[in-house]
Amino acid sequence: MNVNFSQTSSAQLVEWKWFHPSIRTYLILLFTFCLDVLVLYVGFKLVMAGQYSSLVILILFPFLALVMTYYQVAVFLNKTTIEIQEKLLRVFASPLPFYSPREYLRPDIKAVVTEEMSGKKKGVLNVKIVLSSGKKRVLLSLNDPEEARLVERELNRVLNFSK
Repeated sequence: MNVNFSQTSSAQLVEWKWFHPSIRTYLILLFTFCLDVLVLYVGFKLVMAGQYSSLVILILFPFLALVMTYYQVAVFLNKTTIEIQEKLLRVFASPLPFYSPREYLRPDIKAVVTEEMSGKKKGVLNVKIVLSSGKKRVLLSLNDPEEARLVERELNRVLNFSK
């Protein structure tokens, strides 16, 4: 299970590791690594052949490779943490910055629900909070229904919602 529950002196934590050792994950990482190499190779070949503006190629292609490499490293190292403090709920990725931390005031949170995504992402469950305005915000997207229900139950327990 990739979900971990813990407590500090000032907050409850729910942590979800991004990397899941499965054949699908390894294939995706292998594909993006090969794409990195291909992007660099094609970029340098074009520069050497002088077919395109070398300044654009020298900047664009290594930048694309750098972005894809950063993504790979983030998948291996990062985790999403839901930090529940007395008056605040924070969601952030660490140790590498990947997206902006999101913060919600606890009084604004009315419920925690789990909903299945539709379309191409069918089978993926979103753990969401329902705000007093009626809007729903995704905290985590999980492939394992058991993990999603466990996170939902734990968040409802910690936030003192009955369900």
